[in-house]
Amino acid sequence: LQLDVNIPDVPFHGHAIGIDLGLDKFLATSDGELVERPRFLNQLQRKLKLLQRRLRNKKKGSNNRHKLNQKIARLHQKISDTRKDWQFKLAHSLCDQAQSIFFEDINFKSWAKGMLSKHCLDAAFGQFI
Repeated sequence: LQLDVNIPDVPFHGHAIGIDLGLDKFLATSDGELVERPRFLNQLQRKLKLLQRRLRNKKKGSNNRHKLNQKIARLHQKISDTRKDWQFKLAHSLCDQAQSIFFEDINFKSWAKGMLSKHCLDAAFGQFI
């Protein structure tokens, strides 16, 4: 569908920030601010590994296996919730600093398939954007 409608270009006003995402630093802004990447999964990976190892020895369908599955799910939820909380707080502070925010165009699916996939998925860049 094509119409002959003129849409005026709205000029950007106020402060604009460009953001570059990475694995060494979570993000770097055009103002020179560097934000370290918190490692949510690495902090609780030892505990998660232990619980999953214990789950391997439980009989399928038993109550103990069910309880252990719930513990593992709670731990995964805790990791996810802390990551989301940190990202929302960071996004809120970035939105307070600028009126326009520009991100680089990255294919996150290809990042999640490489050697550093675990770190990329732990950073959750797509969720942050």
